[in-house]
Amino acid sequence: MPSCKHWKVCGREALDEHGGKCILHSEKPEKDEEAFEVALEKHREEHGPDFRWVVFPVEVDYWGRTVETEVSFRGSVFRERAFFNECVFEEEVAFTGATFEAVASFIGATFDKKAKFLGATVEGEALVRDVTFKGKTDFRCVSFDCKSTLEKADFRGSTFEKEAHFSRSSFEDKADFKDATFSRETAFNLCDFKEIADFEDAFFGNVAYFKNATFEEEAILKGATFKNKAGFTNTTFKDKADFAEASFKVKTDFEEAIFKDKSIFKNATFWGGADFDDTCFVDANFCRSTFEAAAYYTGTTFGEVSFTDTVFKEKVFFSLAFQNSDGVEFTKAEFYNCKLKGGAKFTGKGKRNRAFAGGKVSFRDVKVPPDVDLHFRYADLSQCRFLRTDLRDVEFTGAKWCEDLSIEGWFSLDWFRGKEWFRRVGLYDEIIEDRKRRSLFNVLQTTLVRIGTSEGPHWTLFEVRGNLEEEDEERWREVERLYRQLKRNYEERGDFPRGGDFHIGEKEARRKSSRTSRPLKFLLYAYRTFSKYGERAIPAATSLLMVVLGCAMLYSLLDATLVEEATGHTFGIADPGGPLTFSESLRVSLEASFYPVRPIGFEGLGTYIVSVVQRLLSPVLIALLALALRQRVKR
Repeated sequence: MPSCKHWKVCGREALDEHGGKCILHSEKPEKDEEAFEVALEKHREEHGPDFRWVVFPVEVDYWGRTVETEVSFRGSVFRERAFFNECVFEEEVAFTGATFEAVASFIGATFDKKAKFLGATVEGEALVRDVTFKGKTDFRCVSFDCKSTLEKADFRGSTFEKEAHFSRSSFEDKADFKDATFSRETAFNLCDFKEIADFEDAFFGNVAYFKNATFEEEAILKGATFKNKAGFTNTTFKDKADFAEASFKVKTDFEEAIFKDKSIFKNATFWGGADFDDTCFVDANFCRSTFEAAAYYTGTTFGEVSFTDTVFKEKVFFSLAFQNSDGVEFTKAEFYNCKLKGGAKFTGKGKRNRAFAGGKVSFRDVKVPPDVDLHFRYADLSQCRFLRTDLRDVEFTGAKWCEDLSIEGWFSLDWFRGKEWFRRVGLYDEIIEDRKRRSLFNVLQTTLVRIGTSEGPHWTLFEVRGNLEEEDEERWREVERLYRQLKRNYEERGDFPRGGDFHIGEKEARRKSSRTSRPLKFLLYAYRTFSKYGERAIPAATSLLMVVLGCAMLYSLLDATLVEEATGHTFGIADPGGPLTFSESLRVSLEASFYPVRPIGFEGLGTYIVSVVQRLLSPVLIALLALALRQRVKR
């Protein structure tokens, strides 16, 4: 009879109609199980634990055994459950290319030397829980193809004392590595996690690589510890990625990673620096994270991101970040109460491609030490809030400020936006504070809630009014302070046009404050109307012209007549004793406005009052015009 195709392993003859293989290696499902067990026992006695390409039609039970020699299950097929629980393998073990068609259980087992599972296939549940791998572990190209939705690859609590390699493996169902310990180099490069991948509280004692891996469902790395470099270069997270409370002791690399859903880094600590260059975030949360070393977000794309209460102890770079890319549109960035202890740099590509373009940004309560740099270069700050942030030493280069302040009042035509009288830029905070008003609905709701209580609903309106006034005063004082800092900032750098705009904003904030006295508000209204707080020449010039023409018209309509003492310098008036014509009234009005020291008397009380008012207003308007022209020349 011909020999078995694997004769060098088994030394047995092939059986008829078994594909040239013996009872041990035959792949026929109907082969005799009793004959197989007899042959297997004889094989153990003659050849030891060499089970290469053996097809096991029955359950395999190595529970609690201690194997002192090398074991090879290379290419073996386990048709039924295989139990290696609490088994101790003192020498090298090989399951290379093996196939587990049912449960593969290694719970509590110990591998003292190298364990090789290269190219293995697990079609049932893989129970590798609380296993200790003392030697190198090779799970490369393994297919965890669990057939039941209740099954998973369970590595919870396992310990890998040497290198562990899972590269190019495929996890068709849940991969559970919760509380696992990887003491040496770990590699999950090019792995495909089809379902949830759970690495919660896992410990990586050396470098850990997840390069080019794909997480189809949720990736849980909450509380994980990376003692050495963590590499997630080009990794794709298609669902939620949870790195909350994770600790990265050495530099972390997420370069060109893609987060297509929520990514959570809350309370994470980056001890050795973080590289998020060219990473794509749809919705990122770095709240209360701590960066002990420099952080890089060069070219990073954000849809939404929050750095609330985040601490950057070294410089953070956001060069060419916060810009739209294919499929991701920037909408919101929150830096509330963020501490930039080492400074920060926010840079766009240019005026046509600015950072933060189209989205809302908040830098409220940001803390920046006075001796560090905070730089905004080609940033779109038109929807950016800075309330309670110190802007005195911040460097703004080519920044775009809010232009919605250009049209004030009921004007809305775009034509006015390019005109000096109406145009100015300012803070988005001013617009937001303008919109903050307690609605009638809120007042009524509070009133209804208090019905039947000891406080009584009738106090609601008084309380609301008091609270609104207190909050209003604080907010507008802060906006005024921001404008004052920006004015000084820009003027120190020689940008007087923007400094003038921020001077207008400073006065506007004071005018809008509820605690500004009524006389002062009246003066601010007048100052604003006639010269935009000394920053615009056209309003002052126009007002002066209107005074001259208006008074001339009044003189003409009131049939003004000069008194006899004033006829000696009457500008060539045809009939000194008769009523003035309009052209004569215009000459008199010009004299009264631009040379008010020369007395001009009128007969009649009405024309006398007009003359006095004109002589009082004209010097003020001329002074405002001169101030505005001086500001223009200074620019």
